[in-house]
Order: sequence, then structure tokens, then C-alpha cells
Amino acid sequence: MAGIRNARLGRITQGAGNMILIDEIWLSTQPMGMYAGMGTAMAQVLRAFGYIKSHFAYLFYNKRGHRMKVLVHDGLGIWL
Repeated sequence: MAGIRNARLGRITQGAGNMILIDEIWLSTQPMGMYAGMGTAMAQVLRAFGYIKSHFAYLFYNKRGHRMKVLVHDGLGIWL
């Protein structure tokens, strides 16, 4: 039984290497509409920092402050 459990755990932890690495998280100081897409979120980051850095997450919230969007650059692409 221990061998079976270890084999299952091995399969579960194999996927852990495929997670998105985030080194820093930045929170927006101004609300953003939740209908806004990736282009709008990227424009806000570029306006504030001048670039989008790899392995950083940029958090945006709506006017009421109860919903969030996350923009992440994982080194290969950008995720919203």
C-alpha cells in the first residue's frame, strides 16, 4: 500500500513544476472596469512602470473593491 500511495503522490507533485512562478505582486492604486481586457490592463502597467517584468503579478480591482483581475507575465507569455 505504501508503494501505491507514493506513486500517486509522485504523479500529483510532478505537475508542481508547471506552476506559474511569481516573484512579486503589485496592486493597482486605481480601480479598473472588469469588462476591460488584457490590452487595457497591459496599458495601465506600461503607463505606470514603462515595462511588464517577467514573473510579476499585477492586481487590479473594480470600483466597489470586491472583484479582482490578475495580469501575470510568466517569461513566455502574458496571462489575464
